[in-house]
Amino acid sequence: MELLEVATKENQKNATMHELIARVSFIMEKFDKCVFHNKKAAEINSAQAFKNFSDIGLAYYRMGINENNPKHFDQAFAYCQKSL
Repeated sequence: MELLEVATKENQKNATMHELIARVSFIMEKFDKCVFHNKKAAEINSAQAFKNFSDIGLAYYRMGINENNPKHFDQAFAYCQKSL
């Protein structure tokens, strides 16, 4: 994980690096970090942002389950809808 973060710092405009960090973060259940890096990737590559939006929705959904917070579910559904 640290290696990916170092690589991303050197190249802030690389959507693929942000997506890789987002995926690793999701697996490690660091959903807030997953959301952050997917949003960065979506900003950089807006033509493919729908993929990031679905991943953001899934991360918010998992945050909602873990924290029992309805606000996260609202975010999850909004991003999944945006993805479609």
